Amino acid sequence: MFDGRGVKKITTFSPLLRRTIVEVQMVDRIDLTHLKVYAIDVDEADELDDALSATKLLDGRIKVWIHVADPTSIVQPGSIIDREARKRGTSVFLPTATYPMFPEKLAMEGMSLKQGKLCKAVTVSVVLRSDGR
Repeated sequence: MFDGRGVKKITTFSPLLRRTIVEVQMVDRIDLTHLKVYAIDVDEADELDDALSATKLLDGRIKVWIHVADPTSIVQPGSIIDREARKRGTSVFLPTATYPMFPEKLAMEGMSLKQGKLCKAVTVSVVLRSDGR
């Protein structure tokens, strides 16, 4: 788990990290707010970081969009948050405990795909033929 000192440092500096990084990244982002997005996390999840969209193309094919929250929009490479997250590699969800990759406050506030808010995500799309292939 994150120790108290690390969490305090991280949450104190996170607004500063967010301000500097967001300004740079807006140039490389595509606005996908026209898509209807559906979270695919479990009902009990507080951190919504995975979602899907689908659009029907004129030729009948379906384009599926896969969205994953982008923590790099607020985590600078080499920062204390980055180093701690690299040690973990992923969040671990067990029936009796959760071991997060990022501090809960950051994951829930800055790294979630929140309804009605602009969120940073890494998105890929796949075009499916009418037969599903």
